[in-house]
Amino acid sequence: MIAAVLFCLLLLSPIAFAEEAHEYLWPVPHSRIVTQGYTPRTNGAIDILGQLGDSIVASKDGTLVYALTGCNNVDGLETGIRCARRTGCSKRSRENYPLDGFCNYGFGNGVVLRHSDGAYTVYAHFVHVEPSLRRGKRVVQGQHLGEMGSSGRSTAVHLHFSVTAPKSSGFTKNRLDPAQVFGSFAYVATTDAVDITAYRVRLEGLFSFLGPVPERVGILLGESESAMAISTEYFDVELPGRTYMKMYYDVDNIEGWPLLPGATYYWQCYVIQEGKMGLGEVRSFTMLEE
Repeated sequence: MIAAVLFCLLLLSPIAFAEEAHEYLWPVPHSRIVTQGYTPRTNGAIDILGQLGDSIVASKDGTLVYALTGCNNVDGLETGIRCARRTGCSKRSRENYPLDGFCNYGFGNGVVLRHSDGAYTVYAHFVHVEPSLRRGKRVVQGQHLGEMGSSGRSTAVHLHFSVTAPKSSGFTKNRLDPAQVFGSFAYVATTDAVDITAYRVRLEGLFSFLGPVPERVGILLGESESAMAISTEYFDVELPGRTYMKMYYDVDNIEGWPLLPGATYYWQCYVIQEGKMGLGEVRSFTMLEE
């Protein structure tokens, strides 16, 4: 019998991704874990999880219109540190209401770019902005903007990213769902096989997505890489307000055939979104001897 449960992922390892051809470039080269999806009435952006110091790059050629700096509260709300004179925040930031003084209106350190079509992109919560960047400076797509952090109004290390429609009058108006400029995607990062016994194993994987909720997630399992079959899956995944999940699968058989002591098996997590399958890397594990 197979039991499967989904839990939130708290830790991750750097992952490299191949980019599809889009006008906009994904701004975090080493992570596609979207911890908060686009909500027009609240966040107006997406939050991309990463590790402290991860590079953030320009999504599109543009001109830097704001360099938000001076925030030393790199732990955000986690330690309750707020903007004060000693952090270098401006008087205007300290008196900001209703965010009660969060540095640079809650954005912390970051940049705002204006693009040739009149669209804006916002990148927030940096550790610091690349020192060479100044207001009015031209940047090119893929150029390093700063390092991921948790400055401003933030509870964890991440990038707050927003994009507006062309010909916008400012970076807080006419914001788009980033899925419109990046395209939808779903991917899997396989983690590990743990708690291995002679007859049972726990398989763990992560899936994340942008755009429509995936229709299915699950694992492929078999006695060889060429003979893997779907062993378990979810249909109509319900993820209200959550765009990334860790999967746990407790497995003791392959389509009714029991796992054998001492045998080696191959497995792979998958996710299906809009009929397209995203696959994690192939892994193997060996059952214990009796």
